[in-house]
Amino acid sequence: MATDRHEPEQGWPFAITRSVRTGFQIVVAPDFLVDSGQHDLLADAAGGEVSDDAVYRREYRDRGSDRLWLLYRVVYLKGGDVGQGDDFDRHDRRTPLIEGVVCRARPGVAPTDELFASLHELCTATLRRFYLEDSEIFPVHGRGPIDLPEAGRTLQVEEQNPYESERNLEAALRGRHPQPRPLPTGEAYEGAGDATGLARPGGAAGGGAGPVRHGADAGHGGQGAGQGRRIDAEPVTDHSGGRRRGGPSALITGLAVVVVVLLIVLLVVGLS
Repeated sequence: MATDRHEPEQGWPFAITRSVRTGFQIVVAPDFLVDSGQHDLLADAAGGEVSDDAVYRREYRDRGSDRLWLLYRVVYLKGGDVGQGDDFDRHDRRTPLIEGVVCRARPGVAPTDELFASLHELCTATLRRFYLEDSEIFPVHGRGPIDLPEAGRTLQVEEQNPYESERNLEAALRGRHPQPRPLPTGEAYEGAGDATGLARPGGAAGGGAGPVRHGADAGHGGQGAGQGRRIDAEPVTDHSGGRRRGGPSALITGLAVVVVVLLIVLLVVGLS
């Protein structure tokens, strides 16, 4: 007997927040992005205003043929989530949290409060460890896919413009990481773009949560892209540590000078 049951759509959880002394960091990310070293694209593509009811949907595009869709919201961390008391929720500097899923195909299921309740429960333990350890070297935790529930109260969706990247995610997922572009001689800069805050409380100047650059978003795959970190080209040095000043042409020139001097000396001696 035929049935109309269908396979549930899936999404990979992610979560981005900060602790007391750290900046915003990706705490949870899809395992396939963590394994390929591409999870930092989430910090570039995800941002928005704090809201308990609105959900952002954004397509990620790059130079490859792969596409990703992000379904996420921006809320505040609760004291209970990170082992803190009620004072945490009343603090002047509340802590935004970006939580959502990454889909490998455009999601057809409307996001619901049940989806985000499940996501929050899945990520809470890891978020608590991150907050209590308060360390910038806290590792990103990869998570596998979950089913997107159709049950629950449907949340309002705000469609964002697609995020365009110079990466090649398709190549990275196949293990072919793009090679860095060679730096020009002289002074150069690694990466490009400005480093802006990942999330600011809604209503502040500039509004909501914006992108933060924790690593490579440039297609050349360089770590630190977006940080504008300055690099000076190193001078070539010899083994003694001094700057190399000559080569074969300099040696030939030196020998020619010695020969000319000797000829002049012999000529003067002969005339005398």
